Amino acid sequence: MPIIMNTGLKDNYLIIIVFSALALLGNYLSLPVFFGVDFIFVSIIVMFAIAIYGNQVGFISAFIAGLYTLILWGHPYALIIFTLEAIVVGYTYHRYKKPLVILDMGYWLLIGIPLVLLFYTQLIGLNLSTAVFIAFKQSLNGVFNTLIAGLMVLAVLLFKDSKTKSNIKEKTSITNIHFYVLLTLILVSGGVPVVLDSYQLRVDQETFLNKSMKDFGQVSLNQIEGNKYKNVNEIVIPRPHHDDMGIALVDKNNKIIKQKGEVYSASINGTTEILDSGISIWLPVKQMPVMKKWKEGRYYVSFPLNSEYGEGYKLIFEKPSNYLVKSIENNRLRPFLYLASILLIGLVTSHFLSKWLTRSTTTIAKISDGLSEKILNNEKITIPD
Repeated sequence: MPIIMNTGLKDNYLIIIVFSALALLGNYLSLPVFFGVDFIFVSIIVMFAIAIYGNQVGFISAFIAGLYTLILWGHPYALIIFTLEAIVVGYTYHRYKKPLVILDMGYWLLIGIPLVLLFYTQLIGLNLSTAVFIAFKQSLNGVFNTLIAGLMVLAVLLFKDSKTKSNIKEKTSITNIHFYVLLTLILVSGGVPVVLDSYQLRVDQETFLNKSMKDFGQVSLNQIEGNKYKNVNEIVIPRPHHDDMGIALVDKNNKIIKQKGEVYSASINGTTEILDSGISIWLPVKQMPVMKKWKEGRYYVSFPLNSEYGEGYKLIFEKPSNYLVKSIENNRLRPFLYLASILLIGLVTSHFLSKWLTRSTTTIAKISDGLSEKILNNEKITIPD
């Protein structure tokens, strides 16, 4: 049930600024799962703002924070979906007084997932398998964030000042507390390992690729140094051990002197970064969704040549990232289907189990409500066995 804090107009502007900044931070502190797929935490702040300060603060915060997804993923469709999530959940929450997490799950099932499939297949051009995965990821991400927000709202209700204590008792029913606690235990115990394992799968495969490329690179470097070429122009680049591997000899300005196969990181404009696995990645700078960039990326490692050839010369070994991305894509949907099943079963189980566990307590609470007035008015009081 909503807890609207009474604030003046000036205070409201300040609250909007604060929550928008926090929501932006929630998007910035994203957790990468797969290539161009991240868990973001903006809706924790947005849903909390909706419950505590009302729809205006929540909607504006959702839109402002959603602007960061333009940078993160390179398209506006996530901004539309997440802003609409705040509008729909905020409206239904204040109208029907149901738990945030249930309303949010309804949004994703009826509106969010169909929109993701439409946008990502028809407008971005991703295949259906990838779009289904993103739909599962975004819906699970949203529901998990809303669950955290619901727990934060419960905490505020439990520790709110004593002036509104009588009203708080109605909002913080023992049934709601049981529901949130049970659902949190189920989701965290079952869901967190799935997300971490999914991320570790990518790191492990990249680590293996890094090792194999460095092993081949070291052998190639030893071969070049063993031949004792007189100068850098005489160096013969070894044959790649895979058809899709590119090898290049570059100078200190990253200009290619000799090459075999395609080497993008030294010849085509792009961005580079060192990943957690230790391998480096080159990504194109052209405007496209991040997931497509990863499919056009290139993993690479480099080895400096002996200084006797001159300063700054190095060998670059490069492989396209597409095959590794596809390999992980083929195995990524199963754990998220498992996570979705955990969430659905947990939601239903928590709902009915919380009602069953608190049935006696709820009955006593209803009977004792206004008991003093009933006794003073000589009303008949029926107490069950």
